[in-house]
Amino acid sequence: MMHGQDLPTLLEQVREDFGLEAVSLLERDTGHAAEPRWYVVASTGADPPERPYDADVDSCVGDDLTLAARGHSLSSDDQRVLGACAAQLGMAYSHGRLAAHDAESGLRAEAEHTRASLLLTASRDLRGPLRTADEALDGLGVGTDTRESRALSIARSSVRRAVQLVSDLDELSRLHAGALDLYLRPVDLDELLTAVLDDLGPGGHTIRCSLPEQLPDVIADAAVLTRVLTALAAEAQSRSPPDRPARLTGKTWAGQVEIRMTDGTNDAVQGAERGTHPSRTPDSLTLRMCRDLTETMGGTLETAAVGPGLAVTLALPAAASRRPITPSAPSPTGEQ
Repeated sequence: MMHGQDLPTLLEQVREDFGLEAVSLLERDTGHAAEPRWYVVASTGADPPERPYDADVDSCVGDDLTLAARGHSLSSDDQRVLGACAAQLGMAYSHGRLAAHDAESGLRAEAEHTRASLLLTASRDLRGPLRTADEALDGLGVGTDTRESRALSIARSSVRRAVQLVSDLDELSRLHAGALDLYLRPVDLDELLTAVLDDLGPGGHTIRCSLPEQLPDVIADAAVLTRVLTALAAEAQSRSPPDRPARLTGKTWAGQVEIRMTDGTNDAVQGAERGTHPSRTPDSLTLRMCRDLTETMGGTLETAAVGPGLAVTLALPAAASRRPITPSAPSPTGEQ
């Protein structure tokens, strides 16, 4: 849906699908904070709305972009679908602006694409040798003594870590090469997190999860979000002591859903000073991949050192809910 079409065509498709009279994509002029001013990015239909409050129904796409429609109100189910369409339109608009920018700097864009393609080829070429090494190590069994068994265990762990890094590099290269297709829609986090914990194997279900009962769906690509959360959970597990599992919490905040992953390192250090220290946060390949994939879906990913541990907060737009939502405490960084 919505690939290879211009904004007026997409808006006309939305107008026809929902039986509306007119639809506009509006952008707020951030230079007039005291008196918000809006301008029409694209529109279709008769007398399209020029401001969000002129519309019968609207759906926000971030802080400065709104899909506004005139004609009639929508059911809760239709409102959810409209929210997904608004997210797709926001992506199309952002991609269009990026394309215009790239047209002005074609050589730089071509160089970036070439580099991403080379990285993609290199990561795929590495998969075969790493798979062979992993199979060879498995064929050696457990070793004849404690020292040999320990060496084999370390070798297997290192090879599997390399396999994961190559997989992350492959995903990041596909994203930067423009070879990653997204399908944004409302995603049930309860179902998705169940799949994430299963993907992590037996250790996945040791993660302590604490989510509100009425946490709304998020607008995301289900497969990409599963990849991101699985990678973040695996990273948190690897940093956590065996007796101090990672923690996953969630809450709503300002029209978004925040998922916070914290490793167990901070819990393991008794009496350590607890606080947030953004300057000490790492920037691994996995975190970079997760951040880029999250931003591609219209979300944000932030990291912060909490005492000796690390907290990663992922935020995505919340889908319209069928039920009233009771927001969490009004702090975007507080624990649940």
